[in-house]
Amino acid sequence: MPLPDPVTAVVDIIRTAIPEAVVGTLVPDQLAEHLPYIHISQTGGPITSASARGGLHREAARLVISVWAAPDPAAARGLARRVLAALLAVRAQRVSGGVLVRTHVEAAPAFLPDDHAPAGVFRYVATVTTHIH
Repeated sequence: MPLPDPVTAVVDIIRTAIPEAVVGTLVPDQLAEHLPYIHISQTGGPITSASARGGLHREAARLVISVWAAPDPAAARGLARRVLAALLAVRAQRVSGGVLVRTHVEAAPAFLPDDHAPAGVFRYVATVTTHIH
């Protein structure tokens, strides 16, 4: 049985928790038309062997969460913190194809200028590890 996709699980959780934002895995060409925008990508993380408790394979997926919002940096930072709060609230929740056990914040939201973003649009980036089986 394949492991559930952690990116899909996180996208679904954030779409439900923050319905006013656009959430996706590809940054749109016309970013200003899709604000606020939340981008999720997986950058690594190991798949562990069967655990002693139930023989389940688990994935500790490292995800980068990028948030663009206007009209000021506080809007982007606030949205990034809402994303993290939504993920941290999930404990052993059934998600598409599996169970999201927990999320751990590796790097809190940090301002990361985006030279390609329109004027007045700001980006904050955070890194999390999700544990899923």
